[in-house]
Amino acid sequence: MKRDLDLIRHILLTIENADSDRLHLSDFSTDAYDECTVSHHLKLLLDCDYIDAVSRNAIGCPYTIFIVSRITSQGYDYLDSVRNTSVWEKTKKVLAEVGGSASLD
Repeated sequence: MKRDLDLIRHILLTIENADSDRLHLSDFSTDAYDECTVSHHLKLLLDCDYIDAVSRNAIGCPYTIFIVSRITSQGYDYLDSVRNTSVWEKTKKVLAEVGGSASLD
């Protein structure tokens, strides 16, 4: 599965705007992103220490289930760099033009 930086941004913005400290996969899923894809990207955010979450595996479920509690300080640093929609769109455009990609750092 490929990393989707738009989804990572969506997840972080959703956590930041949430009124709860117990977010589930369904809180991040949309028509464009199913729970399996969201689960994979939550793992990536955990790898970077951008979020705090508890993971569970369920019998018969093909992906890890997460309960997300918060964004970490490192996660907020990243979110601050991608929060502005116009800056985010310009960044993606430049990356597409040079055929490159970006790291989460």
